[in-house]
Amino acid sequence: MRQRLIWKVMALNFPVIALVIGVIWLSIDYLAADYFTELMNQYQIAPREIHAMFIDSVHRYMAGASIVAVLMAILLSYWLTNRVLRPLKEVSTAIDKMRSGNRDARARSISNDELGELASAFNSMARQIKIGEELRENMIVDLAHELRTPVTNISGYLEGLRDEVIEVDDHSLHVLQEEAFRLADLVESMLNLARADAAELDLKIQPISVDDVINAELHRHNEQLEKKQLSVTLDIAQDANTLKVDPDRFQTIVNNLIENACQYSSAGGELKIGCVWRNGQFLLEMSNPTENLGPDDVTHVFERFYRSEKSRSRISGGAGIGLAIVKKLVEAHGGSVGANSDQGLFAIWLSIPDTVLGNVPTAS
Repeated sequence: MRQRLIWKVMALNFPVIALVIGVIWLSIDYLAADYFTELMNQYQIAPREIHAMFIDSVHRYMAGASIVAVLMAILLSYWLTNRVLRPLKEVSTAIDKMRSGNRDARARSISNDELGELASAFNSMARQIKIGEELRENMIVDLAHELRTPVTNISGYLEGLRDEVIEVDDHSLHVLQEEAFRLADLVESMLNLARADAAELDLKIQPISVDDVINAELHRHNEQLEKKQLSVTLDIAQDANTLKVDPDRFQTIVNNLIENACQYSSAGGELKIGCVWRNGQFLLEMSNPTENLGPDDVTHVFERFYRSEKSRSRISGGAGIGLAIVKKLVEAHGGSVGANSDQGLFAIWLSIPDTVLGNVPTAS
């Protein structure tokens, strides 16, 4: 295919070469020949035979020169075209390697023109494909690991009950129920994550009261907040209380953020929640004290199944999907999320632009 493309590109030069040769040929035939005839007449020399000899010689030399010029043009055009199309060859070779299963295949970007940009774009796409596949593979492994714990516990208890090693009492039934709840919670989290992936397709945008949503979620998590002895400071700017979003998705965002804060906050600290309009963006920031989150963890907190303590059980640490769902839902609204950790204080922020959803900060 590449060879055919080279000849196609080279064929574009042939009409130009033919036109140049034709112009030179006609110029000599008419202009040079007429000038030669005028010169012969000026010196009173019969030009007929000499003119014919001149034209014949010129035609022979022009024919030879044209053949040499065409051959040289073909060789030079082939060499130059081959160099120009080399980035395309690199991309084609890399595509063949990727087709055969090599996800590390990359095209060398050896020029700064459009073909070089094509190679760079392909490399960027290849990296994204590799990252996507790694995330998918890791997600499958993590999901299998997360499912294995409750399933193994349920299976073990059922086997013990069957063999009468474990008595059928309130405790054993409670344990089975708790494991079933954890399994159902994980499945529900995965469904929520799948819904978050498709959220952009079916957002139902309408005005909401940010204060009402956050206070409702704080009331819902009141028991967890009291258990961690977390005091709450809520600061919503007057012009940031009304926001146009999908109500259900925004409620899920706030729920997951507060759930995450309850799980990972240090006991006896303060949970701060603030909402403002800044540079045309609705900004929500939530911060809480934490002792177990390092700088390296901050860059991964929005990844699926990520938990800062790898040994933490799902009983205390959740499945590590909540913040991934937050990221997906915020991005579905055209916004972005971020996190930082400094001196034992962990903060998560999200922003939603007014230009995407028609939000206009108005005092309530």
